[in-house]
Amino acid sequence: MEEKIENNIDNALGVIAPQLTIFSMIIGMVLIVLGMIFCLKKSSKKHLKTTWILCIGIGILAIISNLMQL
Repeated sequence: MEEKIENNIDNALGVIAPQLTIFSMIIGMVLIVLGMIFCLKKSSKKHLKTTWILCIGIGILAIISNLMQL
């Protein structure tokens, strides 16, 4: 019974894996663009600087992670 459930979950995730990879790649690109927009915005707030650094960093990590999975 347990093996049957595991097989069903593996099959379900195997079907949607390519869509998840594409979705994650798109999210990574969006985060990089958002970070660059925040970078170009002139503001003296420290939180905005931290936000754009985090956006770009997480975006780059998402893209690298996807490339490693391919």
